Amino acid sequence: MGVLRALRGFFTGVGARSGPARGENGGSVVGAVPAAITTFAAVVISLLDQLEDAQGGRAEAYRQLESVLWGDESDLQSSVAGRAIALAAQDLRVAQDTTAAVRMAASDVLVALARWHLHDVVSVLQGHLQALEEMSVELVLHTLHNLAIRYALQCVPFAGKTLAALRGVLSTAGSSRMLCAVCGVVEQWCSGISAYLRQREKCDFPHLGAAQLCAPVYSLGKQAMLRAMAVMMGVLLHAEEHHQHAWEQLLWLLHQYREVQDPSGVTRSLNYFLWAVMDVQAQVPRAKILAVIAAVHEQLCDEMEPPSPGHRAELCHCMVLQARICPEETIVFLYYKLRTGNKVDRVAAVEMLQALVRCDAPDVREKLPLFTKLVQSVCHDPAAQVRKAVLRFLGELLHSSAPGCSAWDVVGHLFGEFSRASGRLATGKLSVVEVWEERTVQRLCAHVLGSLDVSAGAVAKLLWPRLLQYVVPAEYTGMLVPLCRCLRALAERAERTEGEEEKAAPEALKPAEPAPLPAPQALLARLLVSTGAPGEGASVAGVRGEPGEMVLQLVLGTPGGGGRSMVVAAVAPHTGGGHGAAALQLLQVLCGTIHRAVGANWATEIPLLLQHLAGTTAGFLDRAEWDSLLLKFLRASLEVIASEAWTVELSRELSRQLGGSPRLSWEKVCALAAARPEGCSGRAWEAQAGARAGGGDLPQLTVAGARPLLLQRFLYKALGTALAACGCLRHVREQTLQHLEATNFLELWEAQGIVSVVSRCAESHFQLALSSVQQFTGTLKHRKQSHALRNRAARATLMVIYGRMALRAPREQLLTHVERDIVGNVLQLYREGCQDAQLKLSLVQSVTEISLAIQAADAGPRFELCCKRELLQMLLEVMQEEPQESPVQPRALMAVEQLSKLKPRLSREEKCSLLAQCCRGVVCLRHPEQMEARGEAAAAAPVAPGVQAPSLRALGQLMRTLLREEPAPICFEDVVQVLRHWLASAEECERERALQVCVQLLGAHEEQREHGRGRACEQFGSLAGLLGPLTCDASAASRWRAATCLGHLLQIGAETTDVAPCTNEIGYLRERLNAVAPDSLLATSTNIAKLVCKHVPQGQAADFMDTVMESLQCTRPVRAWAAGRWALTFLGDCGEQIFQEEVPELVTILCTCLQSTQQSTRRCFVLRAMFILARCHQEPVIDSLLQRCLPMDSNTVEVWRSLGRSALGYPILERLTEKLRAAGDSSQGSECCARELGSSQAALEPHTIIRALCEMVSVLQSEGLVQHLLPDLLPSLLGQVSETLREEMEPSLREPESSDTSGRLFVEVLELVLSKCLEERWLRLLREQGAWASLAEPQAHSAGVCLLASVLLRAELVPPRLLQNLSTWLDSCSANLRLTATAFFAEVRQR
Repeated sequence: MGVLRALRGFFTGVGARSGPARGENGGSVVGAVPAAITTFAAVVISLLDQLEDAQGGRAEAYRQLESVLWGDESDLQSSVAGRAIALAAQDLRVAQDTTAAVRMAASDVLVALARWHLHDVVSVLQGHLQALEEMSVELVLHTLHNLAIRYALQCVPFAGKTLAALRGVLSTAGSSRMLCAVCGVVEQWCSGISAYLRQREKCDFPHLGAAQLCAPVYSLGKQAMLRAMAVMMGVLLHAEEHHQHAWEQLLWLLHQYREVQDPSGVTRSLNYFLWAVMDVQAQVPRAKILAVIAAVHEQLCDEMEPPSPGHRAELCHCMVLQARICPEETIVFLYYKLRTGNKVDRVAAVEMLQALVRCDAPDVREKLPLFTKLVQSVCHDPAAQVRKAVLRFLGELLHSSAPGCSAWDVVGHLFGEFSRASGRLATGKLSVVEVWEERTVQRLCAHVLGSLDVSAGAVAKLLWPRLLQYVVPAEYTGMLVPLCRCLRALAERAERTEGEEEKAAPEALKPAEPAPLPAPQALLARLLVSTGAPGEGASVAGVRGEPGEMVLQLVLGTPGGGGRSMVVAAVAPHTGGGHGAAALQLLQVLCGTIHRAVGANWATEIPLLLQHLAGTTAGFLDRAEWDSLLLKFLRASLEVIASEAWTVELSRELSRQLGGSPRLSWEKVCALAAARPEGCSGRAWEAQAGARAGGGDLPQLTVAGARPLLLQRFLYKALGTALAACGCLRHVREQTLQHLEATNFLELWEAQGIVSVVSRCAESHFQLALSSVQQFTGTLKHRKQSHALRNRAARATLMVIYGRMALRAPREQLLTHVERDIVGNVLQLYREGCQDAQLKLSLVQSVTEISLAIQAADAGPRFELCCKRELLQMLLEVMQEEPQESPVQPRALMAVEQLSKLKPRLSREEKCSLLAQCCRGVVCLRHPEQMEARGEAAAAAPVAPGVQAPSLRALGQLMRTLLREEPAPICFEDVVQVLRHWLASAEECERERALQVCVQLLGAHEEQREHGRGRACEQFGSLAGLLGPLTCDASAASRWRAATCLGHLLQIGAETTDVAPCTNEIGYLRERLNAVAPDSLLATSTNIAKLVCKHVPQGQAADFMDTVMESLQCTRPVRAWAAGRWALTFLGDCGEQIFQEEVPELVTILCTCLQSTQQSTRRCFVLRAMFILARCHQEPVIDSLLQRCLPMDSNTVEVWRSLGRSALGYPILERLTEKLRAAGDSSQGSECCARELGSSQAALEPHTIIRALCEMVSVLQSEGLVQHLLPDLLPSLLGQVSETLREEMEPSLREPESSDTSGRLFVEVLELVLSKCLEERWLRLLREQGAWASLAEPQAHSAGVCLLASVLLRAELVPPRLLQNLSTWLDSCSANLRLTATAFFAEVRQR
């Protein structure tokens, strides 16, 4: 406090004070601060610290802060100002430790802060207007009043929002003092607006229009006028002489409903006035009260601008006040509206009566029976809005525990309305709005029943038998949850108050006759089936039925021969409506009523089922799993009961409930799934539905549509379980045959149901069920032809029944009957029936289940299915006949997989043929002309990729099965050999499908090999070469799958090598294959090639290059470029590791590719590959090229020229020279006679070498290279020319051309070689003197040699090594060589 007092003196010199500060008594205060504090902001911060410390003297601190703010002209920092505004605004609130002086001082500080921060201050005050108590609102109003006085023009931009906030304050003002405060603020702000409108040109902020400013003023003024008028009228009621004036103003107030835009203000004022009338107990004229009732009723009935929920509540409160003031007039008015009014009038009247029931006033509670009778007069109104209003009234009536209302009648009305709504919905003739209305009625019925109070003893005694009657009828399924809860509450209450209810129940409420209770079997059947059925609002998920169950898709035959399919939605039993938990809990309560023997068992089992429901909220139970638990519970209960008569009666009750359930045809089901468009005929709509099904867009049922279907399905399962537990075989046989005869096999749901009944019955009565089905099968032949369509569907269903019985049959009985009685009947039904899609699907499903059953029976080595090959052939025919998008194809593949596991085992050739046919059926793209040739409808568009996914997965699983049966490498080679054709296909979709299968194949092979190191994968090279270029395929999915396959391949290859598989790098590069730019794709593919090529096992280079070169001929440029890069990468990185024995085959592959490739870019890849191979293996490459047949084709010429231009040109030329010399030496023979050559190759090789030399020399750019080889090359060429001049040659060694032609060939090559060494003048001299012609003529050969030697000597191209090489001919046994050498050396001696 001393510091605060010391601060006063400082501000004497800080600045002139421009605003007053008030002291404790409201006077002015001027203070000072110490000179130590030298800045304005520091003083403010110091004072704020004092305020935040919450120490004493807050009012004085605020006055000091106000003095500081008024005493300085400097602007305060935003952060400091915000802190000050927050502190002051907080102290405006009414708190226990905040005095009125502190709040007033805080208000003055806000006014001072507004000098520089008006926007922040006004925003804070506007927010406080909506959330504070009356005292705090008054302080906020006081602050706003002062702001308008001091900153009139500056406040104008905030006038709109401020006046809007004042409207909210005005609507809740409960005292005249508050009204006066609001009016004072409005007066000051309106004065500021007026001043602004007079001198707006002088204001520096954007101009505002008069209309923009006057609109909130008008609205607020109207509301203030209404509130003021209501207060004034309330005051006038205290003096009787002023009543007449008050009634006149009341009419004015009612007239305002037509004048104002927001009538809620009128209603609030009317509420205030009616409260005042009731408070002073004034006598209101009848005409005036009727006018008020009519006005309120008219507002409730306004359909153009319906009142908001808050306004509606205020209107109903007005009606309650009127009923308390003038009850007779109010009741008469409502009765009149209920009898003569329209639909909206009746709804409003019932809503008003509902508000009266809600009132706790004693005078209103006395008239509740009368209100109930009024509502009962419209209980049978056909309008849905009225029915809903009545239900809401009954709910309020039950919730309020009103005396004198009959719970019996209310319960009957609730179930009657629910049944009425269900009946209207079942017609299927309602519009969308009407359907929504009826469903709302049903939900209201359930809600009202759930709010039923069962605490009253008399009511509870009457409710038990009445409610128990509604459990069994299926039409009340939607009410089952609240019904079960009410019955459970009644049972628990009866246990608590046992022996007291009879005394508490009055005689008047006891029923004249006891209500008949439902049979125990009926209760058990109904509650158990309801436990397995979905509740209202349950979540929807995809179905996963029992193994092989026809749930996902079943193609049903139509008169037109087409097919239809549908996806059925499954619903979690414990979500949404909670049918499962409610029914189970009621079952536990009724255990004594159903059978005494099940008490102990149910006390253990039912809590476990409830735990399953409670523990699977996030990932709810699978539908099939939940059904299985319930059926096990039923079976265990029947075993505990152990009464044959009881079980027989239960099966009959289930049959009755099944017969009483609605029969849903396909058309009704589709109507539930999706409404048929207007103007679309039935067949056209079915065609559209079929097209959607083919494209994967199958119609899906909603929860409401799935409920009756799932109810029927579980009924069938429960019936089959009951028959399995029944010991009366005669009854079981009768029931089985009866249901087989009564089933409409054309309907999907009934066909599924009879399969469940018979198959479950076979668990305990296999032979009986089998004989019954066989008996029924025999009657199909004698059916009328008019029932052909039904008989066709019956055959399909019977085939499925045989398969399902095999799956559920006891193991010891299955093997003795499976071949003859089960498989035999299936084949007979298939042969005799019309082999349409329905029958094919049934065959596939039956074979699958029979195969699974035999495997599960653990048949042992002795059992063999003799008809296995026949069944396989049938399945393959089915695959080839059905369209690729058909659901039959993947199921057929699964059947082939399971059947292949049975004995007798297939040979390797049979498995390869089987796999090839399966691949052709799935992967091969069927062209329209092929489909038309088989009688199929040609597809207008290609099959969608997702449609064939099940077939591709099934094909991959079949390959996995084959890999497990055979030794892995052998079978793997077979599978790869089958897939290679499709991986290299020119059709994009075929490659993509083959890649999907290849991913599965390699993954399975990798898993099979991962536990040990085996021998190298023999297909690694060919697969890598085939998959590598596919990383640049046109399809992004194909690129991704090709990289995935390569990753698996690397893992497989890593098992036999010491190189790490680099799978992480492959995975990273695979993600980059999503790029679109070709350059990016090629770069990524090349990086993958560098990782893969080093894993290619030795000895598989030819396989790799062969497949890569095939891809080089692809029509898509990017893929061809990728193939070229893969080939170059492999040869560049792994060329040194290639075996010498593989080089000739590689050369052949490259030359063959060069022959079939015409595009220059791709030929460059081949030539480059040949160069890299020659660089690594020069000798084998040269030998392989020289072994190619003569005459030399243009592609071989191009190869030699390409090598001549490369860096290998000189080494290869040198090697060819050596070979030519060696060929010359060998031509002389050991006996120095050319006629003794033993093979044609010895004679042809010089010609091949000389042609290769010719092509290479022709492209050499450097003359020095040829000149360097001349000492060796010239003797070889001269020797070949000399040898061709022999007079006698063996015919077998002749070429088609004459010996003269051969001589000229060597002379031409000699001329070409010397052209690279001699100057033009020497060449011209040789031509002019006929040296070349002389060399080719036997008589002139010596002269030509002399002339050649002369020119070479003059050109200084006769080195000593040349003379040394020629000197060896002087002693040769060949006369021609000696003559040539003699002529050459004779010329040398002359020089």
